[in-house]
Amino acid sequence: MEKTTDKLRRRRRHKRRRFIKRLLRLFILIIPIVVLILLASWIIKKNKTEKYKEDSVETLAPIEIQKDEPKPITASILTGGDIIMHDPLLTSNHYKKDDGSYDYNSIFKYIKGHYENVDLTILNLESTISDGNYKGYPRFRAPAAIATALSQNGADICQLANNHIYDNYDAGFNMTIHAVESNGMQYMGVRKSISEKTYMIQEVSGIKIGFFNYVFDTGAKEGKDISINSIPVNNATVPLINTFNYGNTQKLYDEIQKGLQEMKEAGVEYTIAYIHWGVEYKTTENTRQHKIAQELCELGIDALIGGHPHVIQPVDLLTNTAGDHRMLCVYSLGNHLSNQYKERMVTTKPTGHTEDGLLVKLVLEKSDDGTVSLTEVDFIPTWVYRTPNEPDEGNPEFYIMPLDNPDKLLKEVDLPELSKDIAESLQRTNEIIGAGVEKVKDALPLR
Repeated sequence: MEKTTDKLRRRRRHKRRRFIKRLLRLFILIIPIVVLILLASWIIKKNKTEKYKEDSVETLAPIEIQKDEPKPITASILTGGDIIMHDPLLTSNHYKKDDGSYDYNSIFKYIKGHYENVDLTILNLESTISDGNYKGYPRFRAPAAIATALSQNGADICQLANNHIYDNYDAGFNMTIHAVESNGMQYMGVRKSISEKTYMIQEVSGIKIGFFNYVFDTGAKEGKDISINSIPVNNATVPLINTFNYGNTQKLYDEIQKGLQEMKEAGVEYTIAYIHWGVEYKTTENTRQHKIAQELCELGIDALIGGHPHVIQPVDLLTNTAGDHRMLCVYSLGNHLSNQYKERMVTTKPTGHTEDGLLVKLVLEKSDDGTVSLTEVDFIPTWVYRTPNEPDEGNPEFYIMPLDNPDKLLKEVDLPELSKDIAESLQRTNEIIGAGVEKVKDALPLR
């Protein structure tokens, strides 16, 4: 029995050993097969991935990342001519209300878009403001409503150094400043106190611009140091008005040179001088104007814009003696608003030039290196339309008409009969400034 049992045990052990050997042989055979399968699978997958990448490159458009180009820094300044408040603007029932108040907004309905389409609009308010007893020529006293209308239609700054700023003495001088300020505008050419600068600095869209505004005086009179429009100026007020005398222009040059130095220290990058000068109703500049303009060019003024003659005068581009600086010069912008229509002018041969004006738009651009250049100048002709007097009332209306797109304007006003007047105004203006405008535009940009 024991023998049989041992034998069975040996057989079982032998079987187990054989089974284990078979398993080992089988495992040895299977491992390479599994490895081969895994390797083949990896190769296939790799090939598919590379094929997908190749297909992607061939079939998918590359994704372009658009980088925003930095926009250049630009500033636009619009300047208009003389605003003169003649009697019809004070008496017409289109502006004067039953309660004695005034509203001049309708005058600007066609020009308003030009004022608003720039960074800064500057106009010459050639009248003092009064609180009553309004009067036109020769000593203007107008309601503050004209300042209100200018502000509401887009004006930003008023030039006040003109030959009518002292028409109503100190009272009118002070009320004019107050009317401009209280309507949210700024002023240049005058000061409230000697602690203020004689010039103005404005940062316009990131560009610092310096402004001067001067008016010629008419000399000492009645014991006063100077007179303006032949009206003796209170000696205490004299330092508050920027004036010059044709007999002593060196004082003007010295003041502007000093101002330019201070502006430079303050970081000013472009300068404009507004000069009230010349001879009324002359459509060409005189030698005194040219001499002053050339001297301001020598000092480094970048643009000079004139007023006072009540007619447009030529446009020019002046160069300093060294040949390294050029200055835009507009000798006179003419009338922006007045009652000086052709039939009203007391001359042997009225010409209509007093109905014409200019808007000058300057566009400045600052480059990456900080250089400021005048890259664009637009000369926009304007014409003052005065409606015919109404039969029984004699109440004309006035409109400042921009003539840069006369066909569009005629459709807007729906007055085709004005086409002849507009064409004549454009012809008069082009005859005066045409050559100068081409000269300036050919020279742009001015650095």
